[in-house]
Amino acid sequence: MLIFPLYGFIAMRQWPTRAQGLALLLAAIGGVLLLGRSAELSSRHLAGDLFCLLAGVLYAVYFIAMRGVRRTMAPLPALALSSVAGVLPLLLLAMALGETILPQQWGPLFALAMVSQIAGQGLMIYALGHLSPLVVGLALLLQPLVGATIGWLAYGERLGPMDAAGAVLVAAALVIVSARRSPER
Repeated sequence: MLIFPLYGFIAMRQWPTRAQGLALLLAAIGGVLLLGRSAELSSRHLAGDLFCLLAGVLYAVYFIAMRGVRRTMAPLPALALSSVAGVLPLLLLAMALGETILPQQWGPLFALAMVSQIAGQGLMIYALGHLSPLVVGLALLLQPLVGATIGWLAYGERLGPMDAAGAVLVAAALVIVSARRSPER
């Protein structure tokens, strides 16, 4: 998720400092190492790879838009606005694809709403009003680490030395940007 920090530098019309540049480099290398074993460039997976790239770009666009919303709204109303804005397009897409609209079991839906949407997205929207795009973008690189940890704990997937090195590099990048907070926030 390095698109959002790069946007931050472009929007502020300034180059990253040496420390910020080092943090970006460490985070990029760490992210590649974390994804290394699962990454496979081939024509068989081109469509999936392109969808992942599109998802990353759209995620950055979402954060850019929500950062603008956070300038005028508190976190909870901003979260409510983004949630309501997404309901109709997702409903129409689900209907067009012939998906089941109402769940058979409501418990998992409520659990996802509380953990993913309210806690996860709510905290992210809160952070957008208080942290720089660099810090937010680098913090998002913790997602592959969390996924790898869940895979290890829940499914017995083995974490290799490259995974550990990637995690250390991402953590080091976060320490660098946290220790040397830039004046633009």
